[in-house]
Amino acid sequence: MASNLNYLDPTLQPLEEKLKAYLATEKEIQQATTAATLHTHPNAQPHPAPTQPTATAGLTPEPTATPGSAPATDSSSHNQERDDAFQRLHNLQDELRTLRHDILGLLPVRNEWVKVNLGYGPSRAGAFTTDDAQAEDEIQLRIVI
Repeated sequence: MASNLNYLDPTLQPLEEKLKAYLATEKEIQQATTAATLHTHPNAQPHPAPTQPTATAGLTPEPTATPGSAPATDSSSHNQERDDAFQRLHNLQDELRTLRHDILGLLPVRNEWVKVNLGYGPSRAGAFTTDDAQAEDEIQLRIVI
């Protein structure tokens, strides 16, 4: 049973923290990619939350946009939002590369799984090489939660 508890080894704590940050950054990249994509397609809009009709006694309803039409926005503010979204995505990708490099340095072995505690019980992480892998970019980082 002691061998099943080796994932609780305190020397693996820095690796666990980097892995958690790596997974959180991957999730942020997914969200940033969606945001950046919305700015590249002028007709793409996130789905609005459903609204409840309100009772307006004798009042005329306010005009609403027709389906498929984008709200009127200033072109320069749209360009700035798009640039900000792409810059955020680029920064997150740089952060992910840095975390990946750090994790590869912290893993004690290659081509084997290392048990770690990512908060879900024993999880596994490993760096695996192929026969023709020469550079660090060709090493596959695998994380199993």
